[in-house]
Amino acid sequence: MKILRTYLPSWCSWIQSQRQQAMIMTM
Repeated sequence: MKILRTYLPSWCSWIQSQRQQAMIMTM
């Protein structure tokens, strides 16, 4: 479960960046 704790924050930030890119692309 330690792996999950270490990877989750970076995964969340990656999703946020992907979302921002998608927003820019749609605009």
